Amino acid sequence: MGDFLLRAKHWQIFLVLSSTHVIPWFVKDPVVVEFFVLLNSLLFFGWLALLGNALYKSGSGFDYSLFWFLVDVFLLLLAVGISSIMDSDDFRITTSSFKAHNAGFLPMMYVLFAAVHAHWFVAAILVAIEQRETPTVSQYLGTFVLLFFWPIGIWFIQPRLNLIQEFSQADDAHPLS
Repeated sequence: MGDFLLRAKHWQIFLVLSSTHVIPWFVKDPVVVEFFVLLNSLLFFGWLALLGNALYKSGSGFDYSLFWFLVDVFLLLLAVGISSIMDSDDFRITTSSFKAHNAGFLPMMYVLFAAVHAHWFVAAILVAIEQRETPTVSQYLGTFVLLFFWPIGIWFIQPRLNLIQEFSQADDAHPLS
């Protein structure tokens, strides 16, 4: 599945993610709206998880913890699911908003950290693979911002992922070069 994400074109990823983000704007039924908000969140954080996993396995060889990245993405998905099921104004998480009051404040702080960590992991490992060295903050900050603002960032990041996939396939086809 991760290879598919590295091979997919930017417009394909954009259409999948943006369609579930835009459909609720035109639907009047609150249950259907809630379904699409949950689906959008699951698709987006799932995309990040699969992307991070695929990039990590593509052989970066750098000291990044895939385990903590996957734990954070799992907790993000769990928090999105819980906020959808609770249907409370005191605790609400979507791909575009985080809101917590009272007892939900402390878990929300970790959810915010997990969201930043998920974006950081993918950005740092992408730049590390491209540069073949451990990147500094200034080197991956632009990629991090592009991932955070995904409707624009996909158009710049996905072609870079396609190049990584092409080079990976070329290296596999010519092991002696």
